[in-house]
Order: sequence, then structure tokens, then C-alpha cells
Amino acid sequence: LMLLKQVLTANWFLIIIGGGFATVVSLFLFHRIAGPMFRFESTLDYMIMGHLDNTIQLRDKDEGKELAHKINEFNSKLSQSFYAISHNSKALQILIEQASTLDLPEKEKEQLASLCWSMQEHNRKITKHCNYFSLKDE
Repeated sequence: LMLLKQVLTANWFLIIIGGGFATVVSLFLFHRIAGPMFRFESTLDYMIMGHLDNTIQLRDKDEGKELAHKINEFNSKLSQSFYAISHNSKALQILIEQASTLDLPEKEKEQLASLCWSMQEHNRKITKHCNYFSLKDE
């Protein structure tokens, strides 16, 4: 205990400088890691709410740029896929409407009407799921 007391009184200046330096370095490192984590979390929460039009922007010296790039790329590809599904759903709706106006015998027309109704119901469900997401403009 006496030896510790002697070391502290003799080197108090170095201990304070070293402690201050360690604090500043740890704040910079924490800032480079905690900032990106916050951005990842907020962007993923935003994606969960159905917004695929957001990207993660990191500062030059932040850690996690590779992960941010992968998440942004996934977000972009998912947005493109939903856009294609939505576009195909609209095209399918037009084809269903054209098929329902065909001039056919009565029995076949009833069968076609039943099939068209079923296809329209499934297409409405697809459209509902696609409309949940706000997509990135291409």
C-alpha cells in the first residue's frame, strides 16, 4: 500500500496525461463504431416498416462500410424485385380483363369467369403485399 502511494505521488502527472489520452482515444473509437451501429439499426427498423427507399450513409472513417454496402445492395435488389412483381401484377390484371371479355359459349364463359375471379383475388393479394413497401426510384 505504501509503495502504491509512492508511485501515485511520484507519477501523478503521467497518470493524468495517460488517462486523458486513453479517454480521448476510446471516445474516437467508440464514435467510429457506435455511429454506424445506430445507423444500421435505424435503417433496418425503417426497412421493417416497409420503406425500401432508404440507404445507409457512413462517414469516411466509420467502421462497417462493407456491411453498409451489402445492406444497401440487398435493399436495392429487393426493391427491384418488388418493382418487377408489381409491374407483372399490373400486366396480369390487364390479361385477366381481356380474357373475361372473350366471346365464348355460355358454359365455357362461366368456367372462364370463375378462373378470372380466382386469378383476380390472388393478384389483389400480390398487389396488396407489393404496395406495403415504398420502393427506391430506379
